[in-house]
Amino acid sequence: MDKILERQLLALVNGIDPYIDPEELGQAIMPVVVGIFQNSETVSDLSDAQKNWYLERHQAGFLAYMMKCFAGERAVITVRFVEDQDFDCVIRAVIKGHVTILKRVQLKQLASHGQSANLPALIDKLKSKYTTSSDLLVAIWINRDTDLKFENLNFRGLNLEQLWFFGVSALGDLTLEGGLVSDLVSGLRWAAIMRSDKRREIKPVKFKALS
Repeated sequence: MDKILERQLLALVNGIDPYIDPEELGQAIMPVVVGIFQNSETVSDLSDAQKNWYLERHQAGFLAYMMKCFAGERAVITVRFVEDQDFDCVIRAVIKGHVTILKRVQLKQLASHGQSANLPALIDKLKSKYTTSSDLLVAIWINRDTDLKFENLNFRGLNLEQLWFFGVSALGDLTLEGGLVSDLVSGLRWAAIMRSDKRREIKPVKFKALS
């Protein structure tokens, strides 16, 4: 990451730390998000742009929350939103020993219909759009009932640092799959799940990568 940008992203805003705990973020926006998904009458005064504003923060908070859960006590995970940049948010990890890591995140969403068929096309778009983004993390929100088969996806040519797929299953399980692009190219991904009863699991999974 450019050093000037890094200093900007670490700086206070009007004397306040702009990063927020993902659980606090979720609690703040959840009433509106529930209205968008389940009771449109309660959010009828919001424009489409305002609804997208809430949904984007919902997705970013979800992603940061999953990372927080699996970092455990090893790091403190927070998230912030940045306007007028070529990324949507930044996830900050403060590791014990006061080492701070910043990850720029670009959020994407897959259309709800024909998701499995659309995934290769979306990945091809990422290859053509992000040609000089080797430190960028791209996270794609998908319907978690989608049959996500990594062996059918070609990750070669992706000039990203990390690619993740995340979402919520019909049973309420929170899922996060993906990893470093270099690992995906070689046939290794990470699969994380937080079940509705709060049981957590994270494991490496090998798959046959496309050549």
